[in-house]
Parts: sequence; structure tokens; C-alpha cells
Amino acid sequence: MTFWLPDHRNGQIEYNEAEISLANGDDALVKTLKQIVKLAKQKSIKIDKVYVACPARGTTLLSNSLDHFFEWITKGSGAGLCGKTNTIYQYIRGLICDVIDARLTPGVMPGILAMVPDSIPQQLINRAALSLKNHLVVIEGDSEAGAKFWRSVLVVLSNLYYRENDFVVNTSSMRYGALRDFGLQFSRSRDETTSHFNYFKNQNTAMQY
Repeated sequence: MTFWLPDHRNGQIEYNEAEISLANGDDALVKTLKQIVKLAKQKSIKIDKVYVACPARGTTLLSNSLDHFFEWITKGSGAGLCGKTNTIYQYIRGLICDVIDARLTPGVMPGILAMVPDSIPQQLINRAALSLKNHLVVIEGDSEAGAKFWRSVLVVLSNLYYRENDFVVNTSSMRYGALRDFGLQFSRSRDETTSHFNYFKNQNTAMQY
């Protein structure tokens, strides 16, 4: 993510009042934002002008739909493990509930929170008032059926869950983020070999770097 990097914010290093106000009084999140800025200054972090399958608008995988998905898993686990009194079932259910809650907690899983649609980090990343002067190239992917049978089944199921995607990120989310004064360029990989896990070795995307 590049929303907090000094060299990508047209000289603005600190968050302004409008950005801080998005935290809605969440002291932990405000502290996290300030710590990010502090580390960015210390490390002089720079990022290339290429987004690869970036969840710049978040991913449905981490939206409220995740609650229903995990609820379905826990019910299935309960049936398979002979009822809710089973110790293993209780452990699995507790672990899943903790993950669901933690994804919205900046101090526990800030990287996950940044990919939750409509979360505060997402609002910061996609602020219409901020337009950057640097250029941007987006490499996006859409997994297609046609390879191995089980992979094709996975493509069908993932498309039912969140339409075009690379198994992790919605394809439509990959072109979002801060506006660019010069617009952006993009290249889409859409075939049976495309997935979120092989952009750097897949021949039709690796050549884009």
C-alpha cells in the first residue's frame, strides 16, 4: 500500500485533520497511523510505480461476507465432529471467531484491516481529494476455468462468491487507490493459469515488470 509514503503524497508527510478525523476517535488507529508515518520517515521507504494484483479497493474475501462464510464452515465442522460439545469443534469455532473480530482491529491485524472494503484505511487510500503526480501501472488478473478439473471448480465457486477475481482479490479492485494526475496504465491477465500466487512467474504477467 502506498497511501502513507511521503514520496507518494506530493510532499505532504503528516496526515491532515480530514484524514485523522476518519479514525472517528479510535485512539489505537490514530496511534497506528502516526507510527506508520514515523517509520516511513526513518526508513525512507520508496515503492515502484507498479501495482500487482493490489487490493486497492479491498477484497470481498474480507468483507462482511466473510462472517457468513466462516459461519457456514463452523456449522459444517460441528456436523462433521459430532456436535457442538466436541472439544475440537469448540477450538475451531473460537479460532474462526477470533479471526473475524481481529481483522477489524488495527493493533492486531493492520495489514488485514487495510484490505477490508470501506474500512478507514480504505477510505484513506481512496480519498477523492487526493491526486498524486506520479505515474501508475496496474497489473491485474482474472482467473479462468480450463486447466485442471479442481482448479476449474475453484474458479466457478470463487466467481459465485465475488465475480471476477484471482482467487484472493476482486479484479475490479485492482485499479483503485489514490487518483493520478496523469491517469494510469493497466494490463490484464485473464486465462486458466492466472492466480494471485503466480504473477511473478506467470509468463504473461512477469514480462510486464
